[in-house]
Amino acid sequence: MEATISQFWMLKVILAVSKSTIFTWLIGTLTALIEATNSWSVNIDNGLVNGVIFIDLKKAFDTIDHTILIRKLRKYGVDSGSLKWFESYLCDRNQKCSANGHLSNTTPVSCGVPQGSNLGPLLFLVYIK
Repeated sequence: MEATISQFWMLKVILAVSKSTIFTWLIGTLTALIEATNSWSVNIDNGLVNGVIFIDLKKAFDTIDHTILIRKLRKYGVDSGSLKWFESYLCDRNQKCSANGHLSNTTPVSCGVPQGSNLGPLLFLVYIK
């Protein structure tokens, strides 16, 4: 496929984003909490104070502005062919909701990244970086 992202670009983005977040690829939430707790304990043992902010990002994936995300991808050096692929992946999407056996009408999706996808978390990290 011509409009794929090169492994080099993916590594560049992952490294740039991971420098500023506790999120690390291939490490789960439990491991991150254990590492954070250990770090806090070491700080307390050394007489330091810990300052921690927890942010609930449940809905954050739904608020990503596509124009800003595409601009940031361009800034990271994504080529024009790949940018077109991302635009087609993100833009002009629709969704339906199924509840109790009933299907809602189709609604256009104007922002956000597809949840449950492999690209969703990466695109979110690019967006917040």
